[in-house]
Amino acid sequence: MISIIGAGPAGSYAAYLLAKKGYEVHVYEEHDKIGVPVQCTGIVTSELAKILDIKEDFLINKITLARIYSPNGKFIEVKLTKPNLILNREKFDKHLAKMAEEAGAKIHLGKRFEGIRNGKLV
Repeated sequence: MISIIGAGPAGSYAAYLLAKKGYEVHVYEEHDKIGVPVQCTGIVTSELAKILDIKEDFLINKITLARIYSPNGKFIEVKLTKPNLILNREKFDKHLAKMAEEAGAKIHLGKRFEGIRNGKLV
């Protein structure tokens, strides 16, 4: 059995890949709902599309320019050579968790990892 702590994008995608290969996978997520609360901006590189199918359902926008502000209000602009993607993180996280479940992974919500005692998660 493989235990994964956290059902964010990395945990859910890892669970998907492992379950797809036939491993028994359990994902433990401390929150009661996948993707809530949103923990990140949802800005990802377009290289992600080489790994995953980016669905219109969770794609909010594509950007080619970023402004980085300092506390005094001044900013610099960074032009991106390839567009970055803005994702709806809740929908994206749910999509990856669903992929993992459909591949056979078990997701346990409301379960916070606190350690291992006598070979069992607590």
